[in-house]
Amino acid sequence: DDFTKLIGHGFPELADGPGLEAKLDLPAEIILTEDGKLAIFADAENNAIRTVDFGIPERDAGTGKLVWSNGTLMVTTMLTAADGFNQPYGLAWLPDYSAFVVTDMGNHKIKLVTYPGYVVTTVAGTGVPDHVDGPGDTAQFSSPLGIAVQADGLIAYIADSENRRIRKVVLATGEVSTVSGNGNAASVDSGDPAEVSFAKPRGIALWEVAAQGDVRASTYAIISDMLSHTIRVVDTLDGVTHTAAGSIAGQQEGTGTNAQFNAPAAIVMIGGLVDAADPLPGRHPNMYIVCETSHKIRRVDFYIPSFELCPSLVPEDDGEGGTNDANTTNTTNTSTGTSSATNGTGADNGTSTGNGTVGGIGSRNESTGDLGAEASNLWDEPVSFGLMIGAFGLLCCLLCCLGLLRKIYGPFWRKDADGTNRGGANANGKDYNQILEPC
Repeated sequence: DDFTKLIGHGFPELADGPGLEAKLDLPAEIILTEDGKLAIFADAENNAIRTVDFGIPERDAGTGKLVWSNGTLMVTTMLTAADGFNQPYGLAWLPDYSAFVVTDMGNHKIKLVTYPGYVVTTVAGTGVPDHVDGPGDTAQFSSPLGIAVQADGLIAYIADSENRRIRKVVLATGEVSTVSGNGNAASVDSGDPAEVSFAKPRGIALWEVAAQGDVRASTYAIISDMLSHTIRVVDTLDGVTHTAAGSIAGQQEGTGTNAQFNAPAAIVMIGGLVDAADPLPGRHPNMYIVCETSHKIRRVDFYIPSFELCPSLVPEDDGEGGTNDANTTNTTNTSTGTSSATNGTGADNGTSTGNGTVGGIGSRNESTGDLGAEASNLWDEPVSFGLMIGAFGLLCCLLCCLGLLRKIYGPFWRKDADGTNRGGANANGKDYNQILEPC
């Protein structure tokens, strides 16, 4: 992996211009236009929304890499504090690219900006930092950071950092509600959203799973919980929350909670939609996470096994709107590399390499993305899988019977020091049958 600094002079100021002549101050999240020719980013400390015009790059004949000549990569400021922004942070497109939503962190509001007109309206938030659900003009946030929009464009989900909650906004009406979190600064998972705690939710990405058979459709919010150094998963239909990866601050690679992060911040998902018509519904998305303190980019692989062969791992409707436990994300794998460059714009870049495993079941071929042989053999052969379950059940029955026999005939299996069998009470007057544990 090769990183090249393209934009930013390295001094925290506000100045437009080409490439390395432009000046930024704590740039936050960034989005690309549909054609990929323009980037829009939140320049938080400059209280600005700015753009980068990529122009037309040239390809270096020697290396084959894209290069931009002097005068390209023009940075332009589109919106500032004069337009009502105060430390904008998160950005997310509407599906048709007609507008994007912004978390205006310092104003504690959610805003909508049309594109390409850059007309700004407030969707929700009064400007007073607090936790209040309800209509947009009375709802309140406290330093909202990450934001993501559903594929249908109807709802935006927000990492409401200082409220330590995950909130959602109906974009057409501005109605705000809390999806998960009770406001306590901790890391607590639960099937009851009112019992869930976040330390400081920061980044958010959406993983949408289509309905198939008896399995209902759902949208999962993947959260980087910065101060608990974990990646959390929230089922947005019922608020069930669990920790998918991470435990304590560190840089350890591994699976699930054996892995370690150090202040995970921004999060980006690639391949997050699981379609019911997909012949491989277990295909899993990759997520890339910026770890702010360790100055690295980490990768997390999520995996849902086949809905048909493993329905218990996917939330199912119980008839009352509830679901099973939150084991939707079977296991999680991380991969890290070493920091390779500092971009001088307020964020350090690193590289991410290595091979992750797929759900702890098999290996993943990094060149093709196919599931390994072990995973294919196990999940694609329902007869073999059924035999495994049957054999496991038979073993449990045998063990139970053995324990029962031990309880009944235990006195005759026990011997005194001289080697003779002794039944009934032992030397201390205790009945052997009373001290044997039942099955």
